[in-house]
Amino acid sequence: MKRLSFVMSILLLSLFVFAQQNITLEECLKAIDEQHPVSSQVELKQKQHQLQQKNIKNSRLPDFSMNAQATYQSDVTEIAMDLPPMLNVDFPEVKQDQYKITADVNQLIYSGGKINISEDIESVNIQQEIAAHAQDMQSLKRQTCELFFNILLLYKQQEIQENQKEILNVKLHQLKAAIKNGAALPSDSAELSSELRLLDQKIAESQSNIQSLQASLSYLTGLDLNNKVPANQVLDSNISPAISDRPEYKQMILASQQMSLQQSIVKSDYYPTIIAFGQAGYGRPGLDMFSDEFSTFYIVGAKVSWKPFDWNSRKRNIEILKAKQDEIDLKQQSFRKSFNSEITASINRIELIKNLLASDREIIALRQQVMHSKSRQLDNGTITSSDYIKAVKTYTNSKLQLNIHKIELQKALFDLKYKSGQLK
Repeated sequence: MKRLSFVMSILLLSLFVFAQQNITLEECLKAIDEQHPVSSQVELKQKQHQLQQKNIKNSRLPDFSMNAQATYQSDVTEIAMDLPPMLNVDFPEVKQDQYKITADVNQLIYSGGKINISEDIESVNIQQEIAAHAQDMQSLKRQTCELFFNILLLYKQQEIQENQKEILNVKLHQLKAAIKNGAALPSDSAELSSELRLLDQKIAESQSNIQSLQASLSYLTGLDLNNKVPANQVLDSNISPAISDRPEYKQMILASQQMSLQQSIVKSDYYPTIIAFGQAGYGRPGLDMFSDEFSTFYIVGAKVSWKPFDWNSRKRNIEILKAKQDEIDLKQQSFRKSFNSEITASINRIELIKNLLASDREIIALRQQVMHSKSRQLDNGTITSSDYIKAVKTYTNSKLQLNIHKIELQKALFDLKYKSGQLK
């Protein structure tokens, strides 16, 4: 009856595992791209950029305005001349109440290239924001990878614990039969039962940790991860790291370009600004200030403004911008060194894990032989249950170590992709 109960528990466990569905890391990363609030920021930034570019382009178009005013003046211009009365000359008087409605237009003719430079600056700004967004997304995806692989590791640990429990259960049933026949001591059975209870605690602890990490991953990705087990990843180890793919490096390049453009803006202040203007209006007086009638009028012309001397303010501003650009260049050099160091360390780590995996398989084969040998010795009564349990633990731990190294290899490859800026 007890054997039947044991078999039924194994079948139920198998059905539970079968009911679980696998989820891949690619699905989690795709969910980050599609569902995380950060992912929608690029569209909003691009929309802002398009609107800003339109505003800059409008600087080339004429600037229209309508103006109206009504005034009352306390005093006006008068022609005061003492003429003989016989001449009978009346001089016109300027009205103290005056009215005017005008339509004004200004057209920029030349500004030293400020508009073109402003467009270039805005383009660099949006690229910087996109690169900053890419960096944020890379960080989110790295967090996702960390959680995913930690969950996968806990599942493998739980799997090994279940395997260890299965091995000990088989031996416990064998011992109970031997105890009935007087071929084994009851203390051996008690020790195995104690170890099985300890394993149940560890399995429950692993399951609790899995649920906690799954909740964090579900919150990050927006996916329902109930009854979903992380799938083993199959990755191509042929990764070609390129510093130009790193969003941080792109931001530095763009920041340097921005400093160059800012210098160009300052230099454009050395050139004059030429504006054509026109005004058409209706009012009293018009252009004839002595007229007492409402009349139409217009004015057209051109205006030049130039500031050739500014006490070297522009020169100092250019020097400030050059200093900032030099600082950015130094940061680029430092980043390149760090990048090369990190990539080299990651590649070396991957090669080390591959070598460890090869030795892990050899260790498992040897420890399995030892475990089988200890099992026979326990059956013959030449060792205690403690010796056998130790052999089982050593064997299952070596299997766990193999799985740990497999996951570490997957994690190291993803980490290399992250450091290369290629984590998609």
